[in-house]
Amino acid sequence: MAFHPLVKPGDPFKPNAALSNDVRRLINGIQSFSAGKSDAQYFGPVRIHCWNSGSSTIQPGVFCCPDPSAQFHDSIVPVTIDDTSSGSVWIAVSQIEPGKVGECSVRGIFCVPVDNASSSGFFAGPVVGSDSVRLDSVSGFPILLLAPDKSKALIELSSIQQQYQGSFPVTLNDDQSLKVGPGYLSRNGKIELLSGKDNIQPQSGILCVTSKISGDSWTTPTFSFTKVENTSYPIAEITVYGDEVSIRQFPVSVAVILETQTCPLIKKS
Repeated sequence: MAFHPLVKPGDPFKPNAALSNDVRRLINGIQSFSAGKSDAQYFGPVRIHCWNSGSSTIQPGVFCCPDPSAQFHDSIVPVTIDDTSSGSVWIAVSQIEPGKVGECSVRGIFCVPVDNASSSGFFAGPVVGSDSVRLDSVSGFPILLLAPDKSKALIELSSIQQQYQGSFPVTLNDDQSLKVGPGYLSRNGKIELLSGKDNIQPQSGILCVTSKISGDSWTTPTFSFTKVENTSYPIAEITVYGDEVSIRQFPVSVAVILETQTCPLIKKS
């Protein structure tokens, strides 16, 4: 897709077959007409013009982000691989040197390499600055098709989706350890927000958040594989198959723990 500047009054005009075909495809697509076959150019990737607001050259095929801190220049969107604060992730289709203009795909179907083939998930998390994705069970681009050896994935480039948005989301780190995100815990009716925990070694079983009454206070909440009971609330089921780890998230709004103890005054009487 080339950039076609607007024709101004008095400019010499020369018909362009590629431009004419693009316009015809656009009109036919809007009107739902087809010339007897699927028009991949119209219904395929959607590109926009961008300029590199960062300090590193953006290579073709890598994931980059729109830069919310930079300025638009003639409606050309600033992108970068140096700042990933934006929630959108696009694919560069041309090399863009710092301060220069190029193109990015913001929508479409793409086949991309997977760099954590031993993991699993229904989503592909983009690795900004790289042409690869990471399989994820919680968020990312939807995976339309995964190669049998998980070396490549067919993804739909769109807004990053979140499959689970409740308390204590469980995800897999690069080193195959587990990470539990923040969530709400109620202990005998008192609700607090926990920050979660990182670097939990996976094993087959039920991952729970646990806290008990010890003396006259509660123990510090912990995340561990244990039996589900009144002081251990289940948040996910983990299954380990050799080098692969499967996560089945349990939807949790508030993890509830209830425990009572005999009053010391009753014991004395």
